Amino acid sequence: MQCNNLGLLTHLPDETFLNCISDLAFICSIDGQNLSFANTRALDHLGWTLDELVSLSPWWAHITAVNSRQNLLTVFESRTLSSPTSISLLTSGGSPIGITCHTLGYTNQHMLLLATSSLNESTADEILRQTQARFRSIVDSLSISLLLKDCQGRRVYANRAYLDSKHWQLSDILGKTDEELFPADLAQSFRRDDLDVVQHGTVIHKFEESVDADGKAKWIEVIKGPLRDADNNISGVQILFWDATQRKSMEIALENERNLLHALLDNIPDSIYFKDRDSRFMRVSRSMAEKFNFATPESLIGKTDADIFTSEHAEQTWRDEQRIMAIGMPIVAMIEKETWRQKADTWCSSTKMPLRDTEGKTVGTFGVTRDISELIEIENQLREARDQADQANKAKSQFLANMSHEIRTPMNGIIGMTELLADTPLNSAQRSFLDMIDLSAHSLLRIINDILDFSKLEAGRLDVEFLPTDLRQCVSQAAKSLATRAGQKQIELLLEIAPDIPNLLLCDSGRVRQVLVNLVGNAIKFTEQGEIVIRVSVQEKSEPDSRYTIHFSVQDSGIGIPPDKQESIFEAFSQADTSTTRQYGGTGLGLSISAQLVELLGGRIWLESRVDEGTTFHFTITAQSATPQTTDSSQYQPKYEPHSALRVALVDDHLIRAANLKRGLESLGIDCWIHSSEQLQSLQESNLQDSLVIFDESILSDPTHRESATDMDIAGIAVAAAVTGADVHPIADLASGCYILPKPILPSEISNLIQEITSRQELTVDSTEASSAAQSPPAHRQLRILLAEDGLVNQAVFRGLIERDGHQVVVVENGQAALELWQDDSHFDAIFMDVQMPVLDGLAATNAIRKRETSASRIPIIAITAAALESDRQRCLDVGMNDCLTKPIEVAELRRCLNLIAQRAWH
Repeated sequence: MQCNNLGLLTHLPDETFLNCISDLAFICSIDGQNLSFANTRALDHLGWTLDELVSLSPWWAHITAVNSRQNLLTVFESRTLSSPTSISLLTSGGSPIGITCHTLGYTNQHMLLLATSSLNESTADEILRQTQARFRSIVDSLSISLLLKDCQGRRVYANRAYLDSKHWQLSDILGKTDEELFPADLAQSFRRDDLDVVQHGTVIHKFEESVDADGKAKWIEVIKGPLRDADNNISGVQILFWDATQRKSMEIALENERNLLHALLDNIPDSIYFKDRDSRFMRVSRSMAEKFNFATPESLIGKTDADIFTSEHAEQTWRDEQRIMAIGMPIVAMIEKETWRQKADTWCSSTKMPLRDTEGKTVGTFGVTRDISELIEIENQLREARDQADQANKAKSQFLANMSHEIRTPMNGIIGMTELLADTPLNSAQRSFLDMIDLSAHSLLRIINDILDFSKLEAGRLDVEFLPTDLRQCVSQAAKSLATRAGQKQIELLLEIAPDIPNLLLCDSGRVRQVLVNLVGNAIKFTEQGEIVIRVSVQEKSEPDSRYTIHFSVQDSGIGIPPDKQESIFEAFSQADTSTTRQYGGTGLGLSISAQLVELLGGRIWLESRVDEGTTFHFTITAQSATPQTTDSSQYQPKYEPHSALRVALVDDHLIRAANLKRGLESLGIDCWIHSSEQLQSLQESNLQDSLVIFDESILSDPTHRESATDMDIAGIAVAAAVTGADVHPIADLASGCYILPKPILPSEISNLIQEITSRQELTVDSTEASSAAQSPPAHRQLRILLAEDGLVNQAVFRGLIERDGHQVVVVENGQAALELWQDDSHFDAIFMDVQMPVLDGLAATNAIRKRETSASRIPIIAITAAALESDRQRCLDVGMNDCLTKPIEVAELRRCLNLIAQRAWH
């Protein structure tokens, strides 16, 4: 190859000419450091763009192999080529290619170098192979996902991060479009963006919703741009993306917070402000700027109260804010007098708080003020009348509370002693007198309760609280509480709950129970024989908010109500006629209270009745289905375990009652079937070793049936009885281990009984589990109770009622004695704590006990109080008491608490 030294030139060849020759041409500065031009041939060989080469300095040091740099430097320094010089250059992919420099010329400013390439087909293939390997190495090492598509949306390449994120192999996606891999809506969105990129060369940077390999929705940040070939033509789409779910969630949350703040500051009529430590305004609401006569909220930034108010008000607010920042205590709803420079004084209600940064450091204050000038004026005019009304209402409320408390305390003694006296031997006359005392006491108690409720309704202070409620359990408990009264009159109390009643509803269970107890109690009172049926069903369901209208009815076979009295029956102090009050007692407030409660629950109440045939009271409530977002529904699920269950056989001639119970048991997964008394023989011949057989007490009144039941080889036997207790039910000793279940029987009670029987069987079979089973006490075990009660009569009542069930009672007279005895003796199972006692009351004693306990072991504390308001009950729960019993104590409620203590439900 011939070497040409052109020497000093007057000018360099035209760039257009250089782009047409087959040689590689480079033009650089006279010192060889900066490149100003490379022809198309050179750029094609090296894979660099001209802009990239021009930006390199010195250019040869970045694109020349180390072993060739000195040769090129010598040429530049000498500005001569003594012979053709071989140099190794590096492509943009890092691959070396050889060139031979054969011509050199220069001007005063620039130098021209011409060279030929040694690149042949095999060398080009190797360069291509190395370049591709480097490309794959680079893109596969990226932590972000890379995807390449052609112009038709078909996938042509994806890096490792992309494939791993989707749990795919490259062969799974090559040639496939978005429609083949994603849901239609996402695929259409992706395709619209791809077409925009291909058709217009647009670069898109945005967030997209996507799905991960497990089908879970997520956010990704995406950069989509055109994929260009060597001729700069768009040949497809290149996509870079990475998981931005956390970032997007934070941005969305931040944007929501920002929008909420803007909405608050721009629209609320109250004045809202934020100040720094020097009490300078940093941000204010629009209404505050308008109040201060500023054009925009931004106009107030940097100013202080001293720029707006007189020194009297400005200095006081400054002192308040400095105190807030110093001690961290807010000022809430403080009434302030604002003294202005240019207008009359005004009044405002101010709440001021310390402003803290993300690290908890106090950096200023913020607050909200409301102009109450008109209210202050009105208040000044009506103050005397208001004070008088407040005093009257207070006196009325205090009187009602005191009356309730003072009457309930001796009533507890009367009813409790009556209950204890009933357990002693009495002749028929004495028992009759005792029944009349008990009836009169409970009548008086109902009157007190009605008056209290009516006074609260009249004052608008009776509220309803919509909480997640198991309606089946609520209704069942209401029926349960009245079953004994019905059984004493030999009245059958039946409960029918439709299977489509939702598991959980948002309603006020206490008020629903109160209405039911009132209606069923009236039904018992006015019915001498027959039966009372409580029915619950779904009347209507509206979508999409899952709002239900629940229909309740209470049907009796009592005396009925004349048509001319039915319209007024729900009025206060109303009875069907005056003789009703004389014969049955009552205030006539129960139905009026029930009607108002039903209205508060979003429903209505009505009745159907015929004289001497009976009455059916109907009422409805509206309630929304409780969703997983509103409650943890798991706490309402039955604790029944099917794998350890027994089968249940119901022996009952009342098929409707048995069918209702069967549906309830089957909803818990319990296998159940029904037999009448006529089928008792076939039942006896069945294999019942894994069965619990439940007899209605009417079946066992026949001695033959009782003998058949005794001879059965069964896992467990139970009797459904209207009135429980061995003293009134000789069938309690029917067989060893016979259980008495009070009517109406609840499916959950049978479920618990099955677990108890199963647990005892396991203990019998495997004695090695005795130690662990001992930690789960039987439902009935002897308890050691600490009773704190200052009244001698009530001490005797509680001691008698508790000891009657086989438990031990230790009595103290005040909360201080209870605290000291509990500290000295840790072997009590529970404490029954009167609320009002001398020395240390029950609330203070409970608070002291809870502070000294460890979280792992908390003794159950049950409040005893004559205060009957819900707020009184809540006060007991707030200090850590587990439950609250209101005087006079219902024996059923006392036994419920004792059973929960025995089962360690509160530990």
